[in-house]
Amino acid sequence: MSEGYMDNASLSIGPLKKVFLTITAADSEVSPDIGRTTGSVEFVFGIGANGLTRFECMIADKHVGDQVVIPVRKNEGPVLFGRLFRDLPPFSHEADPVFLHISISAVSEPTQREIIKAMAEAAACGADCECGCGSH
Repeated sequence: MSEGYMDNASLSIGPLKKVFLTITAADSEVSPDIGRTTGSVEFVFGIGANGLTRFECMIADKHVGDQVVIPVRKNEGPVLFGRLFRDLPPFSHEADPVFLHISISAVSEPTQREIIKAMAEAAACGADCECGCGSH
């Protein structure tokens, strides 16, 4: 987890909050231990040019410690995650769908520099990025 996270479990995920998630991809909706691969992602919520992604809508208003399980079918990732898709850890699974067990690890106020950086990264997509950002 990067710097800047305070022990602030009362913050909920919402516009311009910095979010750190732990993601376990598994072959089972019930048990993240079956066929698992784990990774993490950090991003500023709601910074995309086209509004919230479907994924951001699913985790909106969640708090540290909350968990969500999202089934993701093959080739659905770019549509579901939009601009965030390129930042996700690589999960290669034979299962279709693969179940993403997502834990909200931290929520904090980002620095202005982090917001500007996130906006610049969101605007940097090219016509062939295939990230699902919709900016092209």
